[in-house]
Amino acid sequence: MAIRTGLLDMLVGERGKPKDMTHLLFTTTWRRETGQWKLVLRQATRIRS
Repeated sequence: MAIRTGLLDMLVGERGKPKDMTHLLFTTTWRRETGQWKLVLRQATRIRS
């Protein structure tokens, strides 16, 4: 089992329109199955800049 947490900044928006910066706090949980890592859980919360 592996757990990863962090902060992520990304540009988001509709096609053809200006993009806005979004800041996320994220957690992902991975499990090793038959020799490969599988994503079990992904969670993100938008945070203020």
